[in-house]
Amino acid sequence: MILKNYLYKVINENEFPERVTYSLSLNQECPIYKAHFPNMPITPGVCIIQVVEELLEDHLKMNLQTAYVKNAKFLRVLKPADEVICVNLVQIQIQKQIIKAQAMVTDSSDTVYAKISLICNVV
Repeated sequence: MILKNYLYKVINENEFPERVTYSLSLNQECPIYKAHFPNMPITPGVCIIQVVEELLEDHLKMNLQTAYVKNAKFLRVLKPADEVICVNLVQIQIQKQIIKAQAMVTDSSDTVYAKISLICNVV
């Protein structure tokens, strides 16, 4: 399942020499939030990982599949009511059919929600 335009929408993308930053809004009406958890919705960790993969695909213009998550640290609960979320993609390495990248999920005041390191295969 693709989460773009279902769980989140991309507001903006900015490229810098050392990183790519996506600004996102979370869809408070997404059915995922009704199940996770009723009356106290939070963004599931697996969805945060998939969002990172989808944004990496968007940036590289490649179809990717997560081979494994090298590291994932969820530091704060990401609620759909949070206004703008930033996903910073850094240390993107392309080695033949393998993509390695790190991501940090923050809000506009630089509160860190998650730090993720992914290894993806080009499909």
